[in-house]
Amino acid sequence: MHLKNFYFKLSKNMISQHPIINKNKKKLMILDSIKKKVYHGKFNNIINILNKGDLLILNNTRVIPARIFAKKISGGKIEILIEKILNNNMVLGKIKSNKKIKINTFLIINYENNIYATIKSKYNIFYKIKFISSITVWNIIKIYGKIPLPPYIKKKIDKKNKNEYQTIYSSKYGSIASPTAGLHFDKILFKNLIKKGIKIIFITLHIGSGTFQSIKSLNIKNHKIHKEQCIVTKNVIKKIIKCKLKGNRIVAVGTSTLRALESTVFKSKYIISLKKETNIFIYPGYKYKIVDALITNFHLPCSTLIILVSSFAGYYNIMSSYRIAIKNKYKFFSYGDSMFIIHNPKAFLDKIN
Repeated sequence: MHLKNFYFKLSKNMISQHPIINKNKKKLMILDSIKKKVYHGKFNNIINILNKGDLLILNNTRVIPARIFAKKISGGKIEILIEKILNNNMVLGKIKSNKKIKINTFLIINYENNIYATIKSKYNIFYKIKFISSITVWNIIKIYGKIPLPPYIKKKIDKKNKNEYQTIYSSKYGSIASPTAGLHFDKILFKNLIKKGIKIIFITLHIGSGTFQSIKSLNIKNHKIHKEQCIVTKNVIKKIIKCKLKGNRIVAVGTSTLRALESTVFKSKYIISLKKETNIFIYPGYKYKIVDALITNFHLPCSTLIILVSSFAGYYNIMSSYRIAIKNKYKFFSYGDSMFIIHNPKAFLDKIN
């Protein structure tokens, strides 16, 4: 399966740089991938698309201010993107620098307050970094860290807009990227969904830098996703089983939620609770076992996410619907418009030339 199959041309003006504040301007494309039909609406009408008894599952992860700026003793600028906090003074992260970084390089984060770090070792594309300070790593992140917006968003996060990249229900710190399909929801919508009889529950998947990582291999099956911490509780599993037995739908909000849910049966015959890392990479040919419908944004060409939605709806359904989205000027990526996709159980049979 060749990476070029998932390429499409997208102009820069279709990439939304700001959240869509006006609810009436938030577009929603509905893709019935079984009937191969596309419908157009507004996101606040999602309540009319969801059915009483549907189980809506969201990812409650919260973005940490994982980008930290530092300097070498020579004055050279360094940017650290924290992937994972290992303990009170150690992290795993990526480093951006104009020159090659050497092990044992000493970094200055804040000279006045004695906040320093040293690079201890390297694991693949990640560095193990030890912070030297009287305060913990988490406090250093809170004081000196910046929210790491995706590279295609050019605006900067400040005190006024620091929460616009967080979902309103986020509660578990650990991600370096927001589960952006959830940005469309607000408290009023949640209240109305519950009133209609739609169940709402949460899982946790802490999104890592793999969400930004481009696929290097032309054969997508050779691509590896970095491990991400995933928590799906026994209570969530019970509610999924109960929903399925009643013939109702499991609706995942965002690709991270879908990946977490499918991880519960990825290497098992039975659905199990999870509290461990997952690196599940879903591509066409995969047979879905949990999720019946997906709420998601429009994704990058040649990304793991457009590959995932192609496996869910069918490759030809997705590429056709994206051409329609471009023609109808839908906004793409994190701050853009959204899709409601009904799973096509025969999508795994698609033959991609």
